[in-house]
Amino acid sequence: MPYVTKNARDKYDIHVRQLSQILAGAPAGELNYVLMSLFLDHFAGAGVSYENIATHTGVLHNMADEFNRRSVVPYEDSKCRVNGDLGQFAGSR
Repeated sequence: MPYVTKNARDKYDIHVRQLSQILAGAPAGELNYVLMSLFLDHFAGAGVSYENIATHTGVLHNMADEFNRRSVVPYEDSKCRVNGDLGQFAGSR
């Protein structure tokens, strides 16, 4: 995750919070639309080249990895503790 400085965050945070409030309760498709629109606008501004394609693809992968690390893994771990692991099937795959 790009841990940017507070000064760098300050110029974005108010807009991110506003957009988050607008998107609260919105269907996943609308979140996808907004994120893709921002992403594609940024990509277009950077220009189409192999380097920019690779860079932007890396950003998407890193975002997915960070979401998984921060949100999905803790959720899955908590459910495993509540409901139990695979039990007899653990390690047999």
